[in-house]
Amino acid sequence: MLRAPRPPASPTCVPLTTATCWIWTGTGHRAGLGPHPDPVSGGSGDCPAGVKLRLGLELGGAPVDPDCAAAILSGADLDFVIGSIHNLSPAKGGKDFYFLDYTTPRACYEALDDYFDSLAQLVHLDCWDTMGHIIYPLRYMQQIPGHPVTLERYQDRLRALLTGVAQAGGPLR
Repeated sequence: MLRAPRPPASPTCVPLTTATCWIWTGTGHRAGLGPHPDPVSGGSGDCPAGVKLRLGLELGGAPVDPDCAAAILSGADLDFVIGSIHNLSPAKGGKDFYFLDYTTPRACYEALDDYFDSLAQLVHLDCWDTMGHIIYPLRYMQQIPGHPVTLERYQDRLRALLTGVAQAGGPLR
């Protein structure tokens, strides 16, 4: 189920200087990415008249650790959250879809099976405003010549997923 709608945030400005942008590693730790605005820690600065800077994030892998996802979301006053999946489930090794070997159709369909299992879990979690790139792994699979991969066998799962998103009132990205 989708989180309750949030009231519009007050305009926030952040300096584009030396704050650190943090990513959450999925294990409850965070890693600095270098100089980026850090509105979570209360950065302030001058915005041009009429500019309202909103705070959002893409939360990948929430089904792996829903408690960690909840902790991330409670740590900032977010305006918008994109829910997504970028890795195989831990049961399948947890590897990022970018790094998988897609040299056989079987490998592609095994990755897609796991991906759609994870999306089916994500759609029922209360941690997103929109779901991102529903067919994400295909961007890597389609680069392998000689064995086109289709979503034909996933029509029922896609229908159920899209129905779940619609019932939650969430759009797709």
